[in-house]
Amino acid sequence: SQYLQQSASRALEQRQKRALSKETKVLLAEMTSIVRSWLRDCMMIVSHQEELVVNIDVLQTLYGCVKQTTLDRLNRAFSYIDEADKAISYNVDAQLSIEALLFQIREVLYA
Repeated sequence: SQYLQQSASRALEQRQKRALSKETKVLLAEMTSIVRSWLRDCMMIVSHQEELVVNIDVLQTLYGCVKQTTLDRLNRAFSYIDEADKAISYNVDAQLSIEALLFQIREVLYA
């Protein structure tokens, strides 16, 4: 009886971990999508196509972010997002992946 309870408990725990992992991956995908949208808007500003900016509610913040950057740097930032997505899909520590991504983007924008 105790063995069955432990087995059922382990099965439930594993199911909860999988559900959490799935939910976490969805949230991380949303986060990288938001970062992509934000960087895309930065590219529009650097390219002098401000009328194509989607996140107009943070337009002044975006202007501040692009003061010291170039299209080449922003393209590099996009590649960092792709790397983070790939790492997350391989179950690399999610927090570490996002922290690395944000650090790399900060370096690209403000270097």
